[in-house]
Amino acid sequence: TQRTLTASIAGKAWPMGKTVTYRISTSSISVEAKLNVIAPGDFEHTGGTQNYTVSSYLEVTRPGDATKTLPMAWTVEYSTDNGLNWSSTKPAWLTTFTESGAGDTGPTNHTAGVAPQVNSAPADPHTEALRNAAPVSNHDLSTHDYQGNTAPMRTANCYIVNAPGTYRLPLVYGNAVDYVKVPGGPNPGWNTSAYTSTASGSNVLNPFINHLGAGITNPYIYNNANCTPNSCTLVWQDEANLVTDVALSSDGHFLTFTVNQATIHQGNAVVAVRDASNTVLWSWHIWVTDYRPGTTGTTTTPDKEITNYQGHRYKIMAVNLGWCDEKEEIYAERTVQVRFRQTGTGATQTITVKQKAHTITEFGNNTYYQWGRKDPFVGVLVQEINKTWYDAGGNVKTNQTPPTSSFLYYNACITSGITRPNTFCTNSNMDYEYANLWSADNTVYTAYTANDNPVVKTIYDPCPAGYKMPPNNVYTGFTTTGQYADSSSEFNVQGSWNNGWNFHCGLNFTGDTVFFPASGFRYYNSAVPINVGSHVYYWLAGPNGTYYGCYLTFRSFYVRPLYGYQCRSAGFGVRPCQE
Repeated sequence: TQRTLTASIAGKAWPMGKTVTYRISTSSISVEAKLNVIAPGDFEHTGGTQNYTVSSYLEVTRPGDATKTLPMAWTVEYSTDNGLNWSSTKPAWLTTFTESGAGDTGPTNHTAGVAPQVNSAPADPHTEALRNAAPVSNHDLSTHDYQGNTAPMRTANCYIVNAPGTYRLPLVYGNAVDYVKVPGGPNPGWNTSAYTSTASGSNVLNPFINHLGAGITNPYIYNNANCTPNSCTLVWQDEANLVTDVALSSDGHFLTFTVNQATIHQGNAVVAVRDASNTVLWSWHIWVTDYRPGTTGTTTTPDKEITNYQGHRYKIMAVNLGWCDEKEEIYAERTVQVRFRQTGTGATQTITVKQKAHTITEFGNNTYYQWGRKDPFVGVLVQEINKTWYDAGGNVKTNQTPPTSSFLYYNACITSGITRPNTFCTNSNMDYEYANLWSADNTVYTAYTANDNPVVKTIYDPCPAGYKMPPNNVYTGFTTTGQYADSSSEFNVQGSWNNGWNFHCGLNFTGDTVFFPASGFRYYNSAVPINVGSHVYYWLAGPNGTYYGCYLTFRSFYVRPLYGYQCRSAGFGVRPCQE
């Protein structure tokens, strides 16, 4: 910067023959390098961009004069070893960083960008098993057993996927086609017992109804009046890109979808078929898991045979419907030192750009169900955190409950549930009428009429083929008295409470064990999750009056094998029972 210097010169003449020397000094002028960098904030493991600011200039001062400034250029260099070595090349994970500037007296904004951190936890064994499974092509889920073998056609509202590939499922109402039960006759495969009842009375639904409220006349959706499939869609899923390419087959008789090898995980999805007005005609639960139910073949977690207090034996799945095992993701901290150097003066300032460490521990979780409905609702993690889910458009829903609505009573509740499969009904009594939604011929209306009456699986049953909702008495062997117990000596369990109980499969502390986790529930009038890790509720096939459903409930200090004072609209877990 230019300065004018003035001085008094002694004497008024320069004598001849003498040399007069004037010495000019800048000691009164102060020049100070100014370099100030404000670092960006710490980045989350998900990455992103943030601003940082730089001011770089010279400040020139002299007593009696105004202060002047001069912008100074700057450059940067990087160190990933705590300053031992420096380089002009930034690390790859630092995707954006302004590396030079002309300088300015005021703070100037610049951008730093960081890539998402990579999970460094050991490979999840369940994901590895799914990815390593032999891919399938155009695999009809209704004509294969749980070992992947061709089998007689059996339809359901839930289909289990154990491998990547392309799949299809027939457009059938729930379990309305079953060639195991109906191998011949005038209409082979027509499992009419799933949508009609041998019982009668005002509290018996007969026949079962479709989305229009009309009685079902044919197992195949497209063979019912005013039920013309036009498109298929994803409704929701709890893993990103788990189920893709959901479509209607060219003949209009199948829903097709893809599970890609790169994105396969344990998870759940709901897919649906719609008419030309985009009204849902029916929907299905896709349960992606390496778990293979049953008692034969390659299953590593065979079904458990339990004996109830009355001496009846039942085979139940080893896990809850929609179960996803616990998993852990570890994202390590990443840092880089950035040294700013002012051109000309050599002034420096060093900052640290940091991406924080993060660990996600996702405990085992399962889907939830409202009494009498077939469609699942997304699971819940510890501390009542909703599992992340994604809607049909791929929009992420972080710790969000499902949509809610108070459906009307009676048949309107059933039709609303069909057309809005991801809407949680907050009308506490749901249909407020029927006794047989999960057991076609049931007329028993009380939780305290202990019974082992056969459960006739219906088209509203949420379980996969070969399984159904369990009868009311199924869990009475979980106490030594067959009744409510609040003394631990009467709990038919092995070991201590571990966010659930390991119940003995045999009576009085005998036999194998089966674990029931304390998965809590979704509150009946809000879908808000509560009591995860402390309370247990599992639906049974029977109702308790028109208000409530029957269920198993327990905590660390009591076990109630058969209870019935929770509203039908509560979201409980389900443990399928073999047909």
